[in-house]
Amino acid sequence: MNEEKADGAKALASRGPAPRRVSSARRRLAFLLAGAVALAAVALVAINSSEISGFAMQLAKLEPRWFLAAGLAQLTTYACVAHVWRRVLARVNAPLSFLRLYPISLAKLFADQALPSGGLSGAVFFLHALGQRGVAQKPAFTVFVFATVSFFAAFLAATMISLFALAVADRTPPLLAKSVAAFSAMIS
Repeated sequence: MNEEKADGAKALASRGPAPRRVSSARRRLAFLLAGAVALAAVALVAINSSEISGFAMQLAKLEPRWFLAAGLAQLTTYACVAHVWRRVLARVNAPLSFLRLYPISLAKLFADQALPSGGLSGAVFFLHALGQRGVAQKPAFTVFVFATVSFFAAFLAATMISLFALAVADRTPPLLAKSVAAFSAMIS
């Protein structure tokens, strides 16, 4: 029995330095990645300095009440998304409260915007976040599919309403009408 403990201790001792090497390699990689991001940020600011000054001028003209109204409208959209998720989760017997889903809707948007991957990063985050909250994979995927289809259906409806409004005003560019028709065909 003592020999087994000694063998186990030797095995652990032989594995001891490896995590330190991995840790320092990870630190170097993180440092290089942070440096690359910082360099990209500096380059982006330098390239877009005229846009930044234009943004600053717009910011100076900002009317707080309209800014607040826009912010509340945006926060309401995430509340609607969380509410849809909550309703679908309840239907598939995996209920979660609105207050647990609302932060996920904000974080999913950030993942979709910060990591341009066609929504894949937000989907991965969403499925992982639901899993962390005890939702099984099948109900989580059901909610994801329902939310995605709902989003495209709403987008199609808004596009069709906009095209109709342009047609009524007799200002529909032919190329726009063709692109909306192609989009409708792809979504349908």
